[in-house]
Formats: sequence, C-alpha cells, structure tokens
Amino acid sequence: MRTSKPISNILEESERKDSELVHYSRKEKAKEEKGEEKINSLEKIISKMQKELEKKDKEFTRYSERVDQHEEKIDNIKKTISNMRDEQETKDNNLVGYQMKLVQVESQLSETKKKLEREKKIREILNSFYDELIQTCVEKALLKKEIEILEKESKELEHKQDKDDDRIKILSDVEQLKNLLNGKQSKEKLIRDKIDLVQIDTDEVSNEFYEIQNEKSRLLTNSFYT
Repeated sequence: MRTSKPISNILEESERKDSELVHYSRKEKAKEEKGEEKINSLEKIISKMQKELEKKDKEFTRYSERVDQHEEKIDNIKKTISNMRDEQETKDNNLVGYQMKLVQVESQLSETKKKLEREKKIREILNSFYDELIQTCVEKALLKKEIEILEKESKELEHKQDKDDDRIKILSDVEQLKNLLNGKQSKEKLIRDKIDLVQIDTDEVSNEFYEIQNEKSRLLTNSFYT
C-alpha cells in the first residue's frame, strides 16, 4: 500500500520547483540579453569595419590614380630623355668649343685678378693719403682762423696804453702759429706729391676685370645650357 506524502511536503516541493523555475527563467533571460548585447557589439564592429573598408577603397582609388599619373610622367620623361640624347651629340661639339674658350678667359681673368689686387692695395694707400690730407687741411684752416683772431686782438690793442706786453705776447703767439701753419702747408704739399706719385687710373683695370668676368659668366651659361 503506497504511503502518500504529507501535504506540507508537497507544498514545499512545489515552492522549491517554482523557485528553481523562476531562477532558471531569469538566468535564461540574462543569457538572451547578454547575447543581444554581443550581437549589437558585433554589429557595431562590423559597421566600423565596413566604413574602414570603404575608406581604404577610396584611398586605394586615389593611390591608383596617382600611380597612373606618375606612370604618365615617367613616360613623358623617358621621351624627353630620348629626345635629349638625340640632340646631345650636336651639343657636345659646341661644348668643346666653349670649354676651350673658357680656358682662355680664365687665364685672362687670373692675370687681371692679380692686377686688381695690386690696384686695391694702391687704393688703400691713396685712401690713407687722402685721410691724412683732409686732416692736415682741417688743421690748416683752424690755425688760419686762430691767427686771424689773434691778429685782430693785436690790432685792437695797438692804440691802447699799458697793453704793450699783452700785444707782444699775442704777436709771439701769432708767430708760433704761423710757423705751425707753414709746417702744415709743407706737409700738405708733401702728401699731394705722394698722391701724384701713386695716382694711377685703376678704373681701367677694374673695367677689364669685370668685362672678362662677364665673358666667363656668359660662356659658363652657354656651356650649361648646351
């Protein structure tokens, strides 16, 4: 004879199963929600990858266009080089002539440079003489002015009593200044004589130098473009 379970036990077991069922349902629901999140995340990743692929496709298209452009440029350059090679033989003959002429001009230029260096040194000497001459002329002018002032003072004292000593002193100073003035005049003449001795026409040498320099530049330019 089967023994029936007490009602209380049946109720407890039923509640336990209900509780397990609720827990299982929640667990399954959580799994579903988590699965949806993963799907959404994957969809975002796929969308991002698609955008990246589109971007890469555009970049590749641009690069392909650039490659085509560069290839076209390379072809044009090859054609240009081919044409230049055809012309080079004629230009080589002209270049030899320019080079020979250039050697001659460089030789002339070297000689003229030496002359020019010498003229520069002479100019420096002349400049020092001119500086000294200017200084001497200024000192001369100052002495003349001082002599003029003292002679005027002496003349004013000429008819005044008790001023003979002062006048004699002034006249003595004037005499000394005149001696100094004579010395400055002698120095001025000496400087001018020196200038006359070393004075040469340096412009002619300078012009020769620049003419040869221009000829060299012209030859170099022609040989460069030949």
